[in-house]
Amino acid sequence: SRQLRWAGVLDSLRIRRAGFPVRKAYEEVLVRYKTLLKGRFLAAGDARQAVQAWLTSVSELRKENWQLGKTKLFLREREFAHLEASVIKRLGGAATHIQKIYRGYHTRVWYKRLKSV
Repeated sequence: SRQLRWAGVLDSLRIRRAGFPVRKAYEEVLVRYKTLLKGRFLAAGDARQAVQAWLTSVSELRKENWQLGKTKLFLREREFAHLEASVIKRLGGAATHIQKIYRGYHTRVWYKRLKSV
């Protein structure tokens, strides 16, 4: 029992039972969700303050569904799924935009070659 307590396993179980199964370090959150963040949140010096300001500004996330610890953010599964879906949507849109630009460029080059022959 003492060994489990020292290893942090009992604290981890207590947090999971409270309904916050997703735990992420603040720096990890900033890196993963950078595409969703606005520049002003990244300007905040402390990673914890930046994450707190960002989560407070996101209207889809209710305060009772996430908590801030000393070094980690604790999320309920539903909020985590919402954030992940938002990131995937944003990255998918960016990939589509890059493909569109490349295909337009490629087609213009092809047309110029065809016209010069």
